[in-house]
Amino acid sequence: MSFDDDKIDRPAWTLFFEGTLYRRYLRYLKHHDLSQMLNNGTTLPCNYKTPIQPPILTHETSWYSPPKFQTDDDEMPPPYHPRSVSVSSERSQRDMDYKKIRNRTRFLVCLGITFIALTAAIVALVIHYFYIATQKEIIESGQNFIHISGNFTANETLAILQDNNTNIIKEKYITDLRDAEHELKFTSPAKPIGKGSFWKNEPTSTTTTKKPKLVLIPPTPTEETVEWYPSSPSPPTIEPVLISDVETAIGKKQATFSCIIQTNKWDSVYLKGKTIKLNFTKSHKTIASGFLPRQTYDYGFKLMDGSNMTKLTLKVLIQDVQCEDEDDFVCGFKDNLTTTEKHGKLIVQRKPSTSIKMKSPVGIIEGQVVEIEATWKGGYPTPIGNITWLYSDDEGGNLTDAPQTFKAADLSWRMKIREDSCKTYINSIVKFKPTLEMNNTILYAVSSFDGVQAGTEHILVIPENYCDEKTGDAYKPHPYTCKKFVRCRPDRMDVYECPKNTCFMEDVSQCDLLNYE
Repeated sequence: MSFDDDKIDRPAWTLFFEGTLYRRYLRYLKHHDLSQMLNNGTTLPCNYKTPIQPPILTHETSWYSPPKFQTDDDEMPPPYHPRSVSVSSERSQRDMDYKKIRNRTRFLVCLGITFIALTAAIVALVIHYFYIATQKEIIESGQNFIHISGNFTANETLAILQDNNTNIIKEKYITDLRDAEHELKFTSPAKPIGKGSFWKNEPTSTTTTKKPKLVLIPPTPTEETVEWYPSSPSPPTIEPVLISDVETAIGKKQATFSCIIQTNKWDSVYLKGKTIKLNFTKSHKTIASGFLPRQTYDYGFKLMDGSNMTKLTLKVLIQDVQCEDEDDFVCGFKDNLTTTEKHGKLIVQRKPSTSIKMKSPVGIIEGQVVEIEATWKGGYPTPIGNITWLYSDDEGGNLTDAPQTFKAADLSWRMKIREDSCKTYINSIVKFKPTLEMNNTILYAVSSFDGVQAGTEHILVIPENYCDEKTGDAYKPHPYTCKKFVRCRPDRMDVYECPKNTCFMEDVSQCDLLNYE
């Protein structure tokens, strides 16, 4: 191979491609597939016809542009393809995959530990809640554990327990009898304002929706009963929260609702209603909200007798009681993670009204069904009495016992409670078809509560043929009073009432002040 030295215009290191070593490398490439060796990472078996192995290239080899010359050998080099092979990039990829796997493993381990810790905390809270609830139930139930000292046989111990149960049954029996006496309330109906005394004062009982109580009958003691162990009074159970329902009435000058906390283990105490909120902290700081101008609050401490325990009392003071003061209260205290509370009500009562209002049609015509309604505010929240219908004629007596006159009368009764205004409305309706025999009869709606003025209705029946002699559209006076008049139409009769202090004048067919009776 010969070159013109004057025409050489290239770096000296390119002379490598003129030597024998480069020719051997070309022959090696001709008989070997380096792409498979680089991709698979293994060395393929060499062609036995190749006498010399090529040099091994490590790490990275940068390829430069091929020299611009031709060899004098008849062998032509293969086409040149620039290539960049990086072994370190493969290692970097493996390192990145390893780091990803390691980070994922750490995340899963941390997530598992967090889940286990959270589950343990929930289980601990549930156990703690049931433990507190059980302790609270035991405290509220006031159970006394009986300890019998000394050496007794099995029969003696059984006798002692039976004697203790007998005392408990006796106390329960007496308490139930006292409660049973207050279940029935008897009242007598008041006489209506009017002449005649034609009804009987019979006691009536107020119905109740309470479930009947089970009265335990104590065993009859015999002479052979032996007290093996003297009974000793058990120490009283201290309730941590004392609250009870309070009853008051509309118009009362002052009402007080209070709650007592009997424990030293509290961080904050509260008394809450629908709008009223009163909080008392350990540092004797009060936070109050929702109070009306008529409502205030108060609190006080007192040392309980025979102990070092303090008693905290929270009070809500109400002036000039109104219906809106009725409320459901919750009183309790908080100690760390536990809360103890009880409920109580402030019940606002309303006295029954002093009279019964009547509602009836203007005219009562023979043969046409009539409804007469009596309405009475019977007291709130529980009505004190009911309405009874009476009538007065030649016989007189209770309307439901009338033999002939009101035999077909239909009586209905309903009650409506308005909690927003603290009123209870009692409505009673009597429905009947009037006859001429009922004329000039007086109906009374009487309350079973004393001191209530009865409602009265004077039955004046217009005969059904009263307008037969009239033709067309005509006016006639009422047959029994001048304060009403009848308008006779071709198909019916209409009854109207004259204005106050007027009477119907037939000659002018209108109501007038003249000749007022």
